[in-house]
Amino acid sequence: PSDYLLLLRMEKAKEMLRESTLSVKEIGTAVGYVDSSSFIRRFRQYMAMTPAQYRQMIYTQNHDTKEQ
Repeated sequence: PSDYLLLLRMEKAKEMLRESTLSVKEIGTAVGYVDSSSFIRRFRQYMAMTPAQYRQMIYTQNHDTKEQ
């Protein structure tokens, strides 16, 4: 159950990072983390990058796609 909860939280966090301008702290709170450092640590374990790096990667991919 805890692995499934982690999956749900991380997938929702990824969606929010892609589709909103909320801060990393706000997203962490929205998916159930009390403090941003816990959220960032778990996200990094799950995705091998920080939430900010993930958001930047998505932004870059979208920006590159629009230029083509």
